[in-house]
Amino acid sequence: MHTNKLKELFHLTQHETLFTTAVTPKSCGGTEEFKYLALIGDKILDLCLIELLSKAKVVDTGALTRNMKQIHNWKTLSQLAYFLGLDQLMKPIDPKHVLTGEEVKEAIEALLATSYQVHGIPAVIEIVTDLLAIIDQEKYQEIDYISQLYEFFQEQRLSPPELSDYQNTGSDHDPHWSITLKVNYLGESLQVNSDTFAKKQEAKNQAAQMLLQQLQQIPPDLFGLSSYHL
Repeated sequence: MHTNKLKELFHLTQHETLFTTAVTPKSCGGTEEFKYLALIGDKILDLCLIELLSKAKVVDTGALTRNMKQIHNWKTLSQLAYFLGLDQLMKPIDPKHVLTGEEVKEAIEALLATSYQVHGIPAVIEIVTDLLAIIDQEKYQEIDYISQLYEFFQEQRLSPPELSDYQNTGSDHDPHWSITLKVNYLGESLQVNSDTFAKKQEAKNQAAQMLLQQLQQIPPDLFGLSSYHL
């Protein structure tokens, strides 16, 4: 998407400096302001999703949480950012640095926060509505692998593995969460290690997906995973 179209999408046509700050992480010469905006945008996005899902009559707390997680996660937002071409605006200072999905995802959140600061919540709800249309059109919603994993073990009448062995290789201010899962079923020892994410939930979801993929290697007549989306 052309830069002018992006500014229009996020209602920042008349705010060049603010727009630039919102798409410039530290690796590209930005400041801590980028991280601050991403943090604010993270909360603003949740608020907008609650508002929109409530209007769509999603009032059950479980369904509300599941719907929000399918949209507000690293994978969905990074795919959206790449679709919009935000990565093309982000030029790392170090030519060897490869932009991470987390950085482009945070650019989405930083832009939402910037629009909120300029226009307020009604404008951001309008922006999020447009972004949801793109996510739906491109089928970027994240699959809830955690629920699938629990359902799998329930069907097998087995206790699910503990999803709590977290490691943080970052800091409290800038966490890098990962999780390790170890299970042993029918003599098969399985272990998965997630990538690092800013949120525990995203590490957990990836680990659940990886474990389901390993379980798929076990003969289907024993486990019957054909109905799971891997």
